[in-house]
Parts: sequence; C-alpha cells; structure tokens
Amino acid sequence: MTRFTNKSPEALTMRQAVERAKEINAKHARLARELAAQGRGDDTEVAHVARGELVVPRALQNPEVLAALQRAAAVHNISLETLSIGNFMNIINPETGAPEFGHSVDDQPRVPKGQGDRSGEWTRVGKPAKIRRSYQAMAAADGQTVAIVHSDGTTEARRGGSAAWRNNNPGNIEAGPFARSMGAVGENGRWAIFPDEGTGRAAMEALLDRPDYSSLTIDKAIEKRTPPKEKGNNTEQTKQLVRQFSGLPGDAIVGRLTSEEKQRLYAAITRSEGWREGAATHHSPTS
Repeated sequence: MTRFTNKSPEALTMRQAVERAKEINAKHARLARELAAQGRGDDTEVAHVARGELVVPRALQNPEVLAALQRAAAVHNISLETLSIGNFMNIINPETGAPEFGHSVDDQPRVPKGQGDRSGEWTRVGKPAKIRRSYQAMAAADGQTVAIVHSDGTTEARRGGSAAWRNNNPGNIEAGPFARSMGAVGENGRWAIFPDEGTGRAAMEALLDRPDYSSLTIDKAIEKRTPPKEKGNNTEQTKQLVRQFSGLPGDAIVGRLTSEEKQRLYAAITRSEGWREGAATHHSPTS
C-alpha cells in the first residue's frame, strides 16, 4: 500500500496523489473497457474467473435456482451478491480494476461489513474485523479537505464536516499499524483515513472486540480511548454522552453486550466523536 501523509517530507500534495493514482489506474481501466466493448450480445463486462467456475445466465436465474445458490453460498458464509456481476459488493482486482471471484471455501468465513452503500470491505465472521485491502488505494489530507483515491480509480474529495467524517473514521482511530491492518489508506495528522465509512466502522468494532477493550466496562473503555491526561479531552463528558446516546449503563462489560447493544454502543461513540457530514464529490477515472 502506498501511503501519503501530510507530515513526511516525501509526501505528495493531495492533487499529486490524486493525479498519480489516476495515471496508475487509467491504463488498466482503458484496457478493461476496450475488452468489454468487444463483448457480443448483452455481454458488457469483463471479470477474473477460474477454469471450471459456473456462470448462471439470467434466463436460468429462476427462484428455485437462486434459492439453491443462496443456501450453498450460506454454508460457506459467502454473500450471493458478491457473485453477481456489477454488484457493488464485488471484490475488485487492484491491478486491473475488474471484479474477481476467487473465493476459497477453505478460508476463514467472511461477509461484507456494513449496510447498503456504506458497506466496507470483507471482514471475518465472529472475529475482530480484518479488511481485505486494495494496495492501490491511497489518501491525502490538505487542510479541511481529504482526497481518497479508490482501488477502481475513482477519486473522492471530502470537504467540510467533522474530521471523523472526512477521514471515514467514526471511532477516531489513530494512524498506525492497527489502522493499516484494518484497511486505512492514509493519514490526516494523528488520525487514520479509511476508504469508506463501513471500513472505518469495522475498524472501530474490531478495536472494541480486542481483549484489552472487551474485558472493560463501557466507562473504562471510553476512558482508555479518551484518557483524561491528554490535552483537550473531556473524559467524563464523553462517558456521559455515550451512556446517554446508547442508553447503556457505564458499568456494563463491553464483551458481554448483545449484538443489538453493541450496535447502540458503536453509534453512540460515533455521535460522541462529533460526527458531522460535509460535502463529497466523486470523479471517475475517465472524468
């Protein structure tokens, strides 16, 4: 992964980061479009597939077939949507920009994290979220603007709002090895930049699932995340806000919360961090 920070002397400016990534992806995107344009009939897409894999034409996708496929996919914790060409849940090959379908049923089971168009990358089921990262994705920060270059070559400029929103980092996770292992694609000063909100949320969930957090009460976990000794932190107020927003008692053990209670905790932490949306603009590799 190529990382651009606003602290190192080698850091590129935001515009340079965007332009370099667009150049890297443009060639692959152009070749993919040229191949796709040569498709016959309704074939308009190209993809990476393995010998022996089965393609199911639309004409055969009746309710019975789809139900059988859904059951088979569920056995291996594979979302059927990820196998549908053109679906936003497709895994994208970072080298070519084309979807790939190399699921291994011997892998740790994975499902997409998040919901709707805010889904993140792939995460392990029942274990701390681990992101399958794209190594061409990158991000750079310039004042009140964060630029993110996604693995498909799309560039996104996020302006205004709160720093947590601009960084796609609802838990305000610090930049470093943990954030990178969770899919961070850049840094904005002290804080990590994630490619999308779903990935940033998965990182927050993974952090709170670690033993050093899950064994703590909610109040102690907040105190660990927002230590009173750090300048600018109002730890007691943050505890109060999280209790108020989540409706959960401060002495509840994080690791013993139900799934629904954990979702309330995550939402409360996001809100307590001052999440405020700004404006985002997107540009395709050809724009």
